[in-house]
Amino acid sequence: MKRAASLALTLSFLAVIWAPVRAYDGQYVSVSTQSVSGTEGHAFVYAQVTDSSNTFPAPSGKQYLSPYYSIWTPLYQYWLPAGDPCQWLWLIYVYDRATNKLINGDPSVGVIYFRTKNTLCASGSATPVGMPVFNDAQAQLSLDLQVSLSPSQPLAGSPASLIASLSGRLRNDLNIYLSMAIIDWAVDRWGVDFGDGTVATVTDQRGDYLSLPHTYATAGSYDPRVTAYISGHAQAAVYNSYGNPYLMTRRFTVQVSNSTRAQPGRQALKAYLAPRITAAVAPVIDGLGLAPANVAFQQVDALRGTLTDFFIHPLVLREGYITLDGRPAGSGHTILTAWRYTGPPSDAPPSVATVAGTLHEANDPMRLQWNQPDPLAGGTGRDYDVPLILYVRTTYPDGHVADFTFSSTFSVTVNFAAQNG
Repeated sequence: MKRAASLALTLSFLAVIWAPVRAYDGQYVSVSTQSVSGTEGHAFVYAQVTDSSNTFPAPSGKQYLSPYYSIWTPLYQYWLPAGDPCQWLWLIYVYDRATNKLINGDPSVGVIYFRTKNTLCASGSATPVGMPVFNDAQAQLSLDLQVSLSPSQPLAGSPASLIASLSGRLRNDLNIYLSMAIIDWAVDRWGVDFGDGTVATVTDQRGDYLSLPHTYATAGSYDPRVTAYISGHAQAAVYNSYGNPYLMTRRFTVQVSNSTRAQPGRQALKAYLAPRITAAVAPVIDGLGLAPANVAFQQVDALRGTLTDFFIHPLVLREGYITLDGRPAGSGHTILTAWRYTGPPSDAPPSVATVAGTLHEANDPMRLQWNQPDPLAGGTGRDYDVPLILYVRTTYPDGHVADFTFSSTFSVTVNFAAQNG
């Protein structure tokens, strides 16, 4: 008989606990979302939960026969201005009686409150269980999309970056009896229209920042537009009279787009002017080593019958430079890369003599010797013109590199009064 009475009491208790479950299948509670997409950089998502059952949250304390109990904590809102009539906020913590585990999350962390729902003008010393029930709660997601071009005024034919930055602001409602929150949102994909007929869909940059390179082929005015396709979830928390929380989730999608003005300018007409180069040499009697660096002349002396090394230097009469629309825009730097002797055979021994037509590296000396004519009375000398081709390379300020060739000569005076044989 006791077992039957106990069983009846248990069944009755279970019926009391679980009977309200059917009320949360939608009979009393409704959760809705509304997405307001925007084309001017702003979009919104609104979520609302409404409960017409007029239930109360879990009783305070542990003496009630419920699988859940709640603790009500008064929060004094010291940041409100002096004299504000509503200084107190009640935070509700719902625990599982068997494990004492908090099951509804800490309501004091990371929540932006709606004053109209959570500032209860309480005294701070009594729970507001007997206060009127709020039948609805709302949450809101505000999205802002900024679009820009870097550089802001690119040149046609030069790359630029279209940049989009998305930010969001949440307002979640932690009501005493109902909670409505937007728990997550993310960009699924970006749609890009550069305004010149080029479009793109980007799926590998799903954060809140997009940077996409683009080159406008011609100068003009364009209106590139970026669209963020966003999805997320809104979640309502409803408590029955025993503190049992029910979570109801709704998925939402929303779009936000914005544009900017792109006015790529005409690319300036660029020209690369060649340098003006002639040959200079530094002579050294063969076998005596290298000539001094950066010392060279267009006219030099040599000894009759002596093998002489001539080290070639490019004498820059005018450096190569860039022009933009015909105006100088920076000088380059020219170096010698090779040279070629183009004159007749000299009197140097064939095994070491420089042969006409052979290409030599820039640091190779030109080996020449003159034995004729015979000594002249009076100590006069004779001038020889030495023809050669210079191969040079000019590097311009923008990194452009160009190779040039110049035909040139240098002059050698063989002073017979200073002969050695």
